[in-house]
Amino acid sequence: MIELADIVWPVFVLMAWSVIYRPNPFWKIIQNMVVGLSLAALLSAALDATHSTLITPILQMRLYPFAIGLILGLMALLSQTEKTKPVSYWSTSLLAGVGTGLAASGAVGSMILAQAVSLKWTGPDMIQNINNFLSWIVTLCTVGYFIFTIKRGGAKGTLWGVFRNLGKISRPVFMIFAGYSVGTGFLTEVIWMAGPNTYLIKFPGYYIVAIGVIIVIADALYRRSKK
Repeated sequence: MIELADIVWPVFVLMAWSVIYRPNPFWKIIQNMVVGLSLAALLSAALDATHSTLITPILQMRLYPFAIGLILGLMALLSQTEKTKPVSYWSTSLLAGVGTGLAASGAVGSMILAQAVSLKWTGPDMIQNINNFLSWIVTLCTVGYFIFTIKRGGAKGTLWGVFRNLGKISRPVFMIFAGYSVGTGFLTEVIWMAGPNTYLIKFPGYYIVAIGVIIVIADALYRRSKK
């Protein structure tokens, strides 16, 4: 039984790929559809957030959290005029400080200390011990790179000599594993993008591909005949 996705996905994929051949109405249609659907999803999420954080507290007479958000929001709007712009810096600084504090506490606890403390090097699995040791070294080097390389060449002074050397060692290690992370993320994105393409090689997708190829050939011949 043919499902709607078996027809819609091949059509959408070919419409998106058609820009590789040349800009055309099919590409413009799918481009506008993606933008429109994305804006619709964003608007829906914004309305849901407004309902849960603004309307619901007012209806339930919970004005304390609403008042804080309202005051910060109004202070941020004061940035639209030159006379009141300095006042808006207070709300921006407060939100940035709170956000940085939450992010730092979460990163230090779960991403740094957890890796440096919970990893064991004396387990029965030697390969796992080596992996844990490398993870500990990479964590230490990455932290050292960002903390002790304050500027190019590192911080000056005899006291920082050891830490400058740690920063020099940390840089290539960090770059190697950062490249590995980027490559892994790119491969993941490629696999995710390749998912809808499987509809092109199964029924009825290959018939839709054949129709697309015929359209491209006909268009190429027509454009050649007009030259």
